[in-house]
Amino acid sequence: KDHEIVWPPMVVIMNTKYEQDENEKWTGMGNQELLDCFSDYAALKARHSYGPRGHRGMSVLIFEVSTAGYLEAVRLHKHFKEQGRDRQAWDRCKNPFVPGGKRQLYGYLATREDLDVFNKHSGGHCYSPLIGFFSIFYVDLFIFCGKIGD
Repeated sequence: KDHEIVWPPMVVIMNTKYEQDENEKWTGMGNQELLDCFSDYAALKARHSYGPRGHRGMSVLIFEVSTAGYLEAVRLHKHFKEQGRDRQAWDRCKNPFVPGGKRQLYGYLATREDLDVFNKHSGGHCYSPLIGFFSIFYVDLFIFCGKIGD
């Protein structure tokens, strides 16, 4: 089935903020910390969304601009789905912690709408850099990636 995908491939990771600091700004996971959590997957970069109140709890893992990168992002997306921690689970999540107080991360393949939300306080603001992306259709993925390899 054809569908729109964002490029480079990205997986949204939710529930990555920790606590408020003395200035009442939210803190959260760092780039390397997030990459380390998912070291079994070939993500190249991690980025976090920040707003006026600090870390927004929304992060992305960015994968290689290739068919292999897309397939790796899909593999992570499927992992979250199999664990019951996908987009739908996050949307209905009432408690972001599991018994014992451990933080539960949720994840899913990024859409254009997700990245618009991620970039809400970006683009000329001091909170976080804009995440650049464009959309392609799934059926064009292998044609596009073939051109990159030429």
